[in-house]
Amino acid sequence: MSSKNCCAPSPGNSPPGCSTPGTTVPVELMPETLDIVHLRERFHDPAAHIPPSPLQDMSSQAPAPPSLEELRTHGGPLLSKTRDAVTRHLTNAPDASLGQAFTAMGPDLRRPVEILGLVHLANRAGALDPQQPAEPYDTLRPDGSRRTFEVPRVTFDETAAARFAALETGQDTPTAPATTCTTSTIRPPRAEALQQSADGRGGLLRWSGLMTARQFFTREIA
Repeated sequence: MSSKNCCAPSPGNSPPGCSTPGTTVPVELMPETLDIVHLRERFHDPAAHIPPSPLQDMSSQAPAPPSLEELRTHGGPLLSKTRDAVTRHLTNAPDASLGQAFTAMGPDLRRPVEILGLVHLANRAGALDPQQPAEPYDTLRPDGSRRTFEVPRVTFDETAAARFAALETGQDTPTAPATTCTTSTIRPPRAEALQQSADGRGGLLRWSGLMTARQFFTREIA
């Protein structure tokens, strides 16, 4: 087999780009020295970690802090006040439903969160029946806006009304001097829930009554 050398080399004079037997290529044993004055070894820049400038004192433009009553309007349900209001209403109208008693309350007790508290108390009194038809609850938010919810109708017989009026909410004003609590006198919620489940009315859900109440909301209709 023969091949034709396209480069047509001549001894000691090879055209650029062609290699022939015996062609030498110079190779450096060490690379050339880089033209760098200083090779950076650390990449931490102290200028990048300078703390920000101090904040301006804007306390003179701060709004007035909310009052305690204003904070309470955005808090949880007022169980004692709503319990007492419903009890007074049932005294005058024994056949009234919980929704009717709620509608007769003052504006400060008709927040949406009060429905949760009332359904929780009704459950503890044994008056809650989720199979009952729904009735509307017209609520009034602290900002003045209105919302209507549908909740299963709750009525009270004489026994349930008495239980409802006697419920302890934890928000009642103490009638006796408070005693010092020690670790041994504090009962965990789980233990109280187990004890309350013994009578068969509500079980463990009674302790988490607010969670139970959420299950009985039908829908927000307005």
